[in-house]
Amino acid sequence: MKNRFLVIMVFSMLTVLIACGNKEESVESDNQNIQASDIKESEEAVELTQDELNSFTELFGTTEYNGFLVRPFNSVNDIDWSEVLYNGAGISATDVSEEEKDAFYKQASLDEECGDLIVLRADDIKQFVQSHAGVQYEDMKEQIGFEYVKDYDSYYSLHGDSNWMSYSCISGKKLGDLYIIQLHNDTNEDVDWHVWETPDIELTFEKNGDVYKMISNVWAWEVGNDEAQTFDINVPGIDAPGRFITYQGNPESLDEANMIVTVDGKRLSWFGNYFGDNFANQEHFTTVKAVGIFDFTADGADDIVVIAEGSDGKDHVGLYEYGVSYDEAGYNYLKDASEWLSNYYTEELNIPNVKSYLLGDNEAAVYNTWNDAYNQVVRITNLDGDYSYNLIYIDEDDVPELVVDNYGYYLYLYTYKDGHVVPFGDEFGYGAGGVADYEYSPKKNCIRYWNNDYAGIVCYLDFLSIHDNKMVEDYTCQMDNYDDLDGNGYPSEDEMTEEALANATGATSYYANDKSLSQDAIEKKIEQLQEYQYETIHGRYDSVEFYDVLYKK
Repeated sequence: MKNRFLVIMVFSMLTVLIACGNKEESVESDNQNIQASDIKESEEAVELTQDELNSFTELFGTTEYNGFLVRPFNSVNDIDWSEVLYNGAGISATDVSEEEKDAFYKQASLDEECGDLIVLRADDIKQFVQSHAGVQYEDMKEQIGFEYVKDYDSYYSLHGDSNWMSYSCISGKKLGDLYIIQLHNDTNEDVDWHVWETPDIELTFEKNGDVYKMISNVWAWEVGNDEAQTFDINVPGIDAPGRFITYQGNPESLDEANMIVTVDGKRLSWFGNYFGDNFANQEHFTTVKAVGIFDFTADGADDIVVIAEGSDGKDHVGLYEYGVSYDEAGYNYLKDASEWLSNYYTEELNIPNVKSYLLGDNEAAVYNTWNDAYNQVVRITNLDGDYSYNLIYIDEDDVPELVVDNYGYYLYLYTYKDGHVVPFGDEFGYGAGGVADYEYSPKKNCIRYWNNDYAGIVCYLDFLSIHDNKMVEDYTCQMDNYDDLDGNGYPSEDEMTEEALANATGATSYYANDKSLSQDAIEKKIEQLQEYQYETIHGRYDSVEFYDVLYKK
């Protein structure tokens, strides 16, 4: 009865304000707090007719509205505008001149058009977000994700794909001008993975004249899931509630089991369900039997262990490490540890035993010394057997940094603080951009490396250092071994001919994390750093040899 009274009260207030000519302001203000339950539980709510359902199927299949289905949002402030506008949202400009296109290509460093060009005028976006969500353009313009060209006050995106979603409206209710509808993902009929990738959704919105103003888009993640393997989870570094959700497969038909973690109704991570070292012959989990949550990587953030039956009929242990990869936080598949466990242990394969296997005697996963913390990192990374290890002193303190090196592919660097290891960001990849090796100057807090683009026509010298336990790129020297005659910022085809390169004078540019520094100041700083003595960063010991190194230092 309380919800019903509140809704009636809201509509009474709306009626008065509309009569006073303040409809737009009142709708924005009052409907910020409207909940789906207010409509569902109201005795005044009316079931939608089949004709109305069909009309909403058609409406949300249009470019204007389809983008609101692509990502969940709990309020209009949560809308992903880069997805809503991806296909143009029905406001894509048609009066785009060749001069305007060229201005975009030059600013975006594009040599030629490849894909469909979407152009959105800032004024059109302003009107669209106001009418369809009741939010201000100034509050969301940084979230559009398109290239902005100031001279034309417009946004540009060039892509050859689409984010269009196919949904059918299967049920719904209305309460005055407020609607709540359930939309079924049509692609779920033939493809199992859509259940956990893009499930059915519940959309709440308001009719405002000829426009429908969005309120929320809630995804039905917990439909078709296994309740016994679905539970609340505390995601490291995030205050919002998390859920671990399991969708079981089938060991007879070999359908895949899938697992995800959602935070505040949005999918944070999908858990790789495969195992096997040969990618072409990888098999997958069919039945999730048990899930454990604890820190096995010694970094203070809880990881996840899954015991599951595989498509080969055997039980496997999937390790999923929580961390940040390419600026995205989440859970990443690390290793199938079942073979390793079977080589050393014969006890029952359950979460308590696996925890004991992975952590040894330190099940609290707090390490009083850097030696013990680093030893745990070696214990886990050695499951692959592809790594070598070393201790180096990058900065000035007496705690060495740990090198975990898979030479030719990538290496990791760690330090130790407050009982745990601290990884220095993402992996350092070999070969990426022509990187052959990484070097450091002992106790100088300086790492340098060379890389290049366009087969060495553009070369870079980068310098990094540790700031607050994070690796920061401080300075870059860019050496262009060509002449940028067309001014597009990269070597065009006619600038890379043998004749053009032979006659090129080239250019050198300097960049710094500190934007206040001049080119001369950066150049002098790089000259100073180049005077340091450097050593190559590599692993030098296998896990057995390194154990002695760890406890002799």
